[in-house]
Amino acid sequence: MDILPILSTLRRHKTAASLIVIEIALTSAIVCNALHLISQRFDVLNHDSGLPENELVVLNARGTGGPANAEDVTAQDMLALRQLPGVKSAAIVNQLVYGGNSNNSDVRKSEDRNGPRFATSFYSGGEQTLATMGLKLVEGRDFKPEEYQAGSAVDQQENPNVGQVIINRALAEKLYPGQSAVGQVMYGYGDLPSTVVGVVERLTHPYPSKAKHDEGNAMLFPVRPSFRGGNYIVRVDPAQREAVLKAATGIIERVDATRIVTQAK
Repeated sequence: MDILPILSTLRRHKTAASLIVIEIALTSAIVCNALHLISQRFDVLNHDSGLPENELVVLNARGTGGPANAEDVTAQDMLALRQLPGVKSAAIVNQLVYGGNSNNSDVRKSEDRNGPRFATSFYSGGEQTLATMGLKLVEGRDFKPEEYQAGSAVDQQENPNVGQVIINRALAEKLYPGQSAVGQVMYGYGDLPSTVVGVVERLTHPYPSKAKHDEGNAMLFPVRPSFRGGNYIVRVDPAQREAVLKAATGIIERVDATRIVTQAK
Protein backbone atom coordinates (compact mmCIF):
# COMPACT_ATOMS: atom_id res chain seq x y z
CA MET A 1 0.00 0.00 0.00
CA ASP A 2 1.26 3.47 -0.96
CA ILE A 3 1.03 5.51 2.25
CA LEU A 4 1.99 8.86 0.76
CA PRO A 5 -1.51 9.67 -0.64
CA ILE A 6 -2.98 8.85 2.77
CA LEU A 7 -0.57 11.17 4.55
CA SER A 8 -1.26 13.88 1.98
CA THR A 9 -5.01 13.55 2.58
CA LEU A 10 -4.56 13.72 6.35
CA ARG A 11 -2.48 16.91 5.99
CA ARG A 12 -5.34 18.54 4.11
CA HIS A 13 -7.95 17.37 6.70
CA LYS A 14 -6.30 18.17 10.01
CA THR A 15 -9.49 17.85 12.09
CA ALA A 16 -10.13 14.34 10.83
CA ALA A 17 -6.48 13.42 11.40
CA SER A 18 -6.62 14.73 14.97
CA LEU A 19 -9.77 12.72 15.68
CA ILE A 20 -8.16 9.55 14.34
CA VAL A 21 -5.10 10.10 16.56
CA ILE A 22 -7.35 10.65 19.60
CA GLU A 23 -9.36 7.51 18.81
CA ILE A 24 -6.20 5.44 18.50
CA ALA A 25 -4.86 6.87 21.80
CA LEU A 26 -8.15 6.16 23.63
CA THR A 27 -8.35 2.64 22.23
CA SER A 28 -4.77 1.95 23.28
CA ALA A 29 -5.46 3.29 26.79
CA ILE A 30 -8.59 1.13 27.15
CA VAL A 31 -6.79 -1.99 25.95
CA CYS A 32 -3.82 -1.37 28.26
CA ASN A 33 -6.14 -0.77 31.21
CA ALA A 34 -8.10 -3.95 30.45
CA LEU A 35 -4.90 -5.99 30.24
CA HIS A 36 -3.77 -4.52 33.56
CA LEU A 37 -7.09 -5.44 35.25
CA ILE A 38 -6.94 -8.96 33.81
CA SER A 39 -3.38 -9.33 35.10
CA GLN A 40 -4.46 -8.20 38.58
CA ARG A 41 -7.35 -10.68 38.60
CA PHE A 42 -5.06 -13.54 37.65
CA ASP A 43 -2.67 -12.45 40.39
CA VAL A 44 -5.49 -12.59 42.96
CA LEU A 45 -6.74 -15.96 41.68
CA ASN A 46 -3.23 -17.37 42.09
CA HIS A 47 -2.97 -16.04 45.66
CA ASP A 48 -2.08 -18.80 48.12
CA SER A 49 -4.97 -19.12 50.57
CA GLY A 50 -2.93 -21.38 52.85
CA LEU A 51 -5.87 -23.79 53.02
CA PRO A 52 -6.01 -27.43 51.89
CA GLU A 53 -8.69 -26.34 49.40
CA ASN A 54 -9.10 -29.72 47.69
CA GLU A 55 -9.96 -31.32 51.06
CA LEU A 56 -12.54 -28.86 52.35
CA VAL A 57 -16.32 -28.89 52.45
CA VAL A 58 -18.20 -25.80 53.64
CA LEU A 59 -21.78 -25.71 54.94
CA ASN A 60 -24.06 -23.05 56.36
CA ALA A 61 -27.45 -23.57 58.02
CA ARG A 62 -30.28 -21.18 58.76
CA GLY A 63 -32.85 -21.66 61.49
CA THR A 64 -36.56 -21.21 60.91
CA GLY A 65 -37.70 -20.92 64.51
CA GLY A 66 -36.12 -23.95 66.15
CA PRO A 67 -34.53 -24.49 69.59
CA ALA A 68 -33.30 -21.42 71.45
CA ASN A 69 -30.05 -23.12 72.48
CA ALA A 70 -28.09 -22.91 69.26
CA GLU A 71 -24.88 -24.01 71.04
CA ASP A 72 -26.36 -27.42 71.91
CA VAL A 73 -27.55 -27.94 68.36
CA THR A 74 -24.14 -26.89 67.02
CA ALA A 75 -22.40 -29.36 69.36
CA GLN A 76 -24.63 -32.15 68.04
CA ASP A 77 -23.83 -31.14 64.48
CA MET A 78 -20.09 -31.21 65.13
CA LEU A 79 -20.22 -34.63 66.79
CA ALA A 80 -22.17 -36.10 63.89
CA LEU A 81 -19.99 -34.49 61.21
CA ARG A 82 -16.78 -35.76 62.78
CA GLN A 83 -18.11 -39.32 62.75
CA LEU A 84 -18.80 -39.39 59.01
CA PRO A 85 -16.63 -41.76 56.95
CA GLY A 86 -13.86 -39.92 55.17
CA VAL A 87 -13.85 -36.97 57.58
CA LYS A 88 -10.47 -36.02 59.02
CA SER A 89 -11.65 -33.14 61.20
CA ALA A 90 -14.40 -30.54 61.42
CA ALA A 91 -14.76 -27.09 62.96
CA ILE A 92 -17.01 -24.08 63.06
CA VAL A 93 -15.59 -20.62 62.42
CA ASN A 94 -16.94 -17.11 62.05
CA GLN A 95 -15.43 -16.55 58.59
CA LEU A 96 -13.47 -18.22 55.83
CA VAL A 97 -10.95 -17.31 53.18
CA TYR A 98 -12.98 -16.67 49.98
CA GLY A 99 -16.06 -16.40 52.22
CA GLY A 100 -18.82 -13.85 51.88
CA ASN A 101 -18.00 -11.84 54.99
CA SER A 102 -15.02 -10.20 56.62
CA ASN A 103 -14.57 -9.34 60.31
CA ASN A 104 -11.70 -7.03 61.23
CA SER A 105 -10.36 -5.29 64.32
CA ASP A 106 -7.54 -2.99 65.32
CA VAL A 107 -4.76 -4.62 67.33
CA ARG A 108 -2.41 -2.82 69.69
CA LYS A 109 0.32 -3.86 72.12
CA SER A 110 -0.73 -1.74 75.08
CA GLU A 111 -3.78 -0.26 76.79
CA ASP A 112 -2.98 3.07 75.18
CA ARG A 113 -5.66 3.56 72.54
CA ASN A 114 -3.60 6.30 70.93
CA GLY A 115 -0.60 4.05 70.38
CA PRO A 116 0.32 2.16 67.20
CA ARG A 117 -2.38 -0.17 65.94
CA PHE A 118 -2.69 -2.63 63.09
CA ALA A 119 -5.82 -3.52 61.10
CA THR A 120 -6.22 -7.27 61.49
CA SER A 121 -8.60 -9.91 60.21
CA PHE A 122 -10.60 -11.31 63.12
CA TYR A 123 -11.17 -15.07 63.18
CA SER A 124 -12.89 -17.03 65.95
CA GLY A 125 -13.39 -20.77 65.99
CA GLY A 126 -14.04 -23.91 67.96
CA GLU A 127 -12.09 -27.09 68.51
CA GLN A 128 -10.10 -28.56 65.57
CA THR A 129 -9.93 -25.23 63.73
CA LEU A 130 -6.18 -25.39 63.13
CA ALA A 131 -6.28 -28.99 61.90
CA THR A 132 -9.29 -28.42 59.67
CA MET A 133 -7.95 -25.25 58.06
CA GLY A 134 -4.47 -26.74 57.71
CA LEU A 135 -2.85 -23.98 59.77
CA LYS A 136 0.77 -24.76 60.60
CA LEU A 137 2.15 -23.64 63.94
CA VAL A 138 5.64 -22.19 63.67
CA GLU A 139 5.77 -21.19 67.32
CA GLY A 140 3.81 -22.01 70.47
CA ARG A 141 0.77 -24.25 70.73
CA ASP A 142 -2.87 -24.77 69.84
CA PHE A 143 -5.65 -23.75 72.23
CA LYS A 144 -6.36 -26.05 75.16
CA PRO A 145 -9.88 -27.56 75.50
CA GLU A 146 -10.63 -25.47 78.58
CA GLU A 147 -9.73 -22.23 76.76
CA TYR A 148 -12.63 -22.39 74.31
CA GLN A 149 -15.68 -20.27 75.07
CA ALA A 150 -19.14 -20.14 73.51
CA GLY A 151 -19.63 -17.02 71.44
CA SER A 152 -23.00 -16.29 73.06
CA ALA A 153 -21.43 -16.38 76.53
CA VAL A 154 -18.67 -13.97 75.50
CA ASP A 155 -21.19 -11.63 73.90
CA GLN A 156 -23.09 -11.40 77.18
CA GLN A 157 -20.02 -10.20 79.08
CA GLU A 158 -19.96 -6.48 79.71
CA ASN A 159 -16.22 -6.47 79.15
CA PRO A 160 -15.36 -9.61 77.14
CA ASN A 161 -12.43 -11.58 78.51
CA VAL A 162 -10.73 -13.83 75.97
CA GLY A 163 -7.37 -14.65 77.46
CA GLN A 164 -5.65 -16.42 74.56
CA VAL A 165 -5.01 -15.69 70.89
CA ILE A 166 -3.15 -17.26 67.98
CA ILE A 167 -1.75 -14.86 65.38
CA ASN A 168 -0.17 -15.30 61.98
CA ARG A 169 3.47 -14.67 61.22
CA ALA A 170 2.75 -11.41 59.38
CA LEU A 171 1.17 -9.86 62.48
CA ALA A 172 3.79 -11.33 64.83
CA GLU A 173 6.57 -9.67 62.86
CA LYS A 174 4.81 -6.30 63.05
CA LEU A 175 3.96 -6.44 66.73
CA TYR A 176 7.15 -8.06 68.02
CA PRO A 177 9.95 -7.58 65.46
CA GLY A 178 13.06 -9.55 66.23
CA GLN A 179 11.57 -11.40 69.20
CA SER A 180 9.27 -14.29 70.04
CA ALA A 181 5.56 -13.48 70.00
CA VAL A 182 4.58 -16.34 72.31
CA GLY A 183 3.80 -15.11 75.80
CA GLN A 184 3.41 -11.53 74.66
CA VAL A 185 0.27 -9.55 75.46
CA MET A 186 -1.89 -7.78 72.89
CA TYR A 187 -5.27 -6.07 72.74
CA GLY A 188 -7.60 -7.23 70.00
CA TYR A 189 -10.78 -8.47 71.69
CA GLY A 190 -12.40 -5.73 73.74
CA ASP A 191 -10.48 -3.80 76.37
CA LEU A 192 -8.85 -6.73 78.16
CA PRO A 193 -5.53 -8.22 77.05
CA SER A 194 -5.01 -11.58 75.37
CA THR A 195 -1.81 -13.61 75.55
CA VAL A 196 -0.32 -14.95 72.34
CA VAL A 197 -0.09 -18.73 72.73
CA GLY A 198 0.82 -19.60 69.15
CA VAL A 199 1.91 -18.29 65.76
CA VAL A 200 0.80 -19.88 62.49
CA GLU A 201 2.71 -19.64 59.24
CA ARG A 202 -0.23 -18.46 57.16
CA LEU A 203 -3.74 -17.29 57.95
CA THR A 204 -4.86 -14.75 55.41
CA HIS A 205 -7.63 -12.21 55.03
CA PRO A 206 -10.97 -13.61 53.74
CA TYR A 207 -10.60 -11.38 50.67
CA PRO A 208 -7.37 -12.38 48.88
CA SER A 209 -7.15 -9.04 47.06
CA LYS A 210 -7.05 -7.24 50.42
CA ALA A 211 -4.57 -9.74 51.82
CA LYS A 212 -2.10 -8.87 49.07
CA HIS A 213 -2.14 -5.19 49.96
CA ASP A 214 -2.05 -5.27 53.78
CA GLU A 215 0.05 -8.43 54.08
CA GLY A 216 -2.85 -10.35 55.56
CA ASN A 217 -2.60 -9.63 59.30
CA ALA A 218 -4.84 -12.16 61.05
CA MET A 219 -5.64 -13.47 64.52
CA LEU A 220 -7.70 -16.38 65.83
CA PHE A 221 -9.55 -16.48 69.14
CA PRO A 222 -10.91 -19.59 70.93
CA VAL A 223 -14.48 -18.31 70.74
CA ARG A 224 -16.87 -20.87 69.31
CA PRO A 225 -19.71 -19.47 67.19
CA SER A 226 -22.98 -21.35 66.75
CA PHE A 227 -24.54 -22.32 63.45
CA ARG A 228 -26.48 -19.04 63.55
CA GLY A 229 -23.36 -17.03 62.86
CA GLY A 230 -20.74 -19.54 61.86
CA ASN A 231 -19.50 -21.63 58.95
CA TYR A 232 -19.08 -25.39 59.21
CA ILE A 233 -15.85 -26.52 57.58
CA VAL A 234 -15.09 -30.20 57.19
CA ARG A 235 -11.74 -31.59 56.08
CA VAL A 236 -12.15 -34.81 54.17
CA ASP A 237 -10.43 -37.36 51.99
CA PRO A 238 -10.53 -35.60 48.57
CA ALA A 239 -11.95 -38.73 46.95
CA GLN A 240 -14.97 -38.57 49.26
CA ARG A 241 -15.81 -34.87 49.12
CA GLU A 242 -19.06 -35.27 47.20
CA ALA A 243 -20.24 -38.13 49.42
CA VAL A 244 -19.41 -36.20 52.59
CA LEU A 245 -21.09 -33.07 51.27
CA LYS A 246 -24.32 -34.93 50.62
CA ALA A 247 -24.24 -36.80 53.94
CA ALA A 248 -23.34 -33.68 55.94
CA THR A 249 -26.26 -31.76 54.51
CA GLY A 250 -28.65 -34.52 55.56
CA ILE A 251 -27.15 -34.75 59.05
CA ILE A 252 -27.51 -31.04 59.78
CA GLU A 253 -31.14 -31.01 58.72
CA ARG A 254 -31.90 -34.15 60.76
CA VAL A 255 -30.27 -32.85 63.96
CA ASP A 256 -32.73 -29.95 63.90
CA ALA A 257 -35.46 -30.30 61.30
CA THR A 258 -36.42 -26.63 61.64
CA ARG A 259 -33.23 -25.65 59.82
CA ILE A 260 -32.27 -25.63 56.19
CA VAL A 261 -28.77 -25.82 54.71
CA THR A 262 -28.32 -22.61 52.74
CA GLN A 263 -24.85 -23.36 51.41
CA ALA A 264 -23.04 -26.61 50.73
CA LYS A 265 -19.97 -26.51 48.53
